[in-house]
Amino acid sequence: MPLAVWLALVLVPTPAGLERNAWSYFALFAAVIVGLIVEPIPAAAIGLIGVTTAGTFRLVETSPSASIAWALSGFQDRTVWLIFGAFVFSIGYGKIRPLQPEKLRALVEAE
Repeated sequence: MPLAVWLALVLVPTPAGLERNAWSYFALFAAVIVGLIVEPIPAAAIGLIGVTTAGTFRLVETSPSASIAWALSGFQDRTVWLIFGAFVFSIGYGKIRPLQPEKLRALVEAE
């Protein structure tokens, strides 16, 4: 379904006052939002595919180096990594928490 939304919007003529890249970027953005709602694959993969597509097809920046810099700029922010680390920690805690202490002890001693 996200690909259908993207294709439908890309095939529609560009509205007056917009550049073709801006319209293509909007089509990609709409497809990512639909993908996040429908979730045919995990949300992180949908976001990564969206950023990679925008960077590869230079929808935001015209030069290849500036496009790559834009695509990777979100990964240099410390706050993003803090939130990601907390999310991963919470997943691990959720998997270990239901274990009884003796099972947890056996799991630690096995390594």
